[in-house]
Amino acid sequence: LGVATRTEAAALAIQLQLVSVPMILDELSSEIPNLPEEHRERITADIHRLRNSFIFGQNLIQENERGIYESNRLLKESERVRLEADSRFQILADSNPLLIWMTDALGGNLFVNRTYRQFMGVSFGQVEGHQWQPFFHPEDGPAYNAAFQESVHDHTPFSGEARVRRADGAWRLIATYAEPRFAADGAFLGHVGNSMDITDRKQAETEMKAHMEALR
Repeated sequence: LGVATRTEAAALAIQLQLVSVPMILDELSSEIPNLPEEHRERITADIHRLRNSFIFGQNLIQENERGIYESNRLLKESERVRLEADSRFQILADSNPLLIWMTDALGGNLFVNRTYRQFMGVSFGQVEGHQWQPFFHPEDGPAYNAAFQESVHDHTPFSGEARVRRADGAWRLIATYAEPRFAADGAFLGHVGNSMDITDRKQAETEMKAHMEALR
């Protein structure tokens, strides 16, 4: 091949990121003295340009490799931190005596803690999404759900009381409090809330009120 043709080959080799490029360029440089004088300057400039392009390309590849390595490292670190945070949240939630739950942006259950599952006598699969609604007393459920869906629509805090069926079949009055969740960009993610059995407290208040009325 002629020097000009081989120079073109070197350019192609750079595009293909072949490791033999420096050897090709060195070989071409060694043949420059044998070229006609009128071609030496142009070929020398071409080889110099190709060598600089190759060095730039190699540096770019190394930068990309470092960037990919760093991105992978950060992703792994981020996943490790997320898993640790999820584990801590799970432990804290499951050790809490309150019924703790978290919903998505449409009001469907994403998570319920152990207390919730034991109180209701259910697995998460039985109350996942919107399957929690049938566990509410038919006289309380519609109004409670309507108020909650309004909070979902408006992205606002929620509070309410309603009777739910406990694992033993008894109807128990629960008080619920929930706060909206938002992503870093402000997008609504759902609610996180807790519910507590207030049946005994309400009964005690009723009995106390009746007793006070009797004393009048």
